[in-house]
Amino acid sequence: MKLPAAGWMGDPKRGASMGRLGKGAGTGSIKFTLQRVRLNQGGYDQGGAYWGHGWPLYWAWSADGTIERFFRAGDRDKAKDVLRVEFPAARFYK
Repeated sequence: MKLPAAGWMGDPKRGASMGRLGKGAGTGSIKFTLQRVRLNQGGYDQGGAYWGHGWPLYWAWSADGTIERFFRAGDRDKAKDVLRVEFPAARFYK
């Protein structure tokens, strides 16, 4: 899945947004795709949202697309732990 152009408030002509918003909520056993987001040297993702530099950035989204989260973690296993704080029964695609 590719990140959409961010832009300020969704309008790329207005400059870069600061990060991206998560969406949705849920309970139970939710299956997520978990992907590391590559940032360029300036700290921007491929869609133009600004994240700055620091720990690796991860993007998780549910199979049905209703839940989406962005967060930083040291590695993939730690990223799963971060997501399980909010979704204790989370499962992940490989």
